Amino acid sequence: MKVLIILIVLVCFSAAPGLSQEELLPEGAYGTTIHGGIEARERKDFYFDGDEGQIFKASLLTRGVEKGATLQLLDSLGTSVLGDLAKVGNIDALNFVIPKKERYQLRISAGETACSYVLEVTLDDAPPEPAPTTPKVR
Repeated sequence: MKVLIILIVLVCFSAAPGLSQEELLPEGAYGTTIHGGIEARERKDFYFDGDEGQIFKASLLTRGVEKGATLQLLDSLGTSVLGDLAKVGNIDALNFVIPKKERYQLRISAGETACSYVLEVTLDDAPPEPAPTTPKVR
């Protein structure tokens, strides 16, 4: 399966209103691993451009007193792509087929305590369509 190279932009929201810091991450979502820390009730957003049918995978491993960080996947309007699933509980892994071409936002949201995290992200091409078969005539 061919792996597309994407560019992820990390936006860190600081506690002070109106302040943010953007940082470009290395190209190549396949195998991209991001180590970081997040404060209580903080959120960090990562952006990527996805095409219809691509397979997006994200895995969030956290350490801390409370493993309360969770993932959300938002479309370009800031609406959850996961629908009601995001309201069920903490999501720490995604395996998702991109529904349409647009810019997506992967959000890490912390719970009531700070924690460190490891985020692994991949974006793969859609699997190839099976070739049509023709019936054999005997």
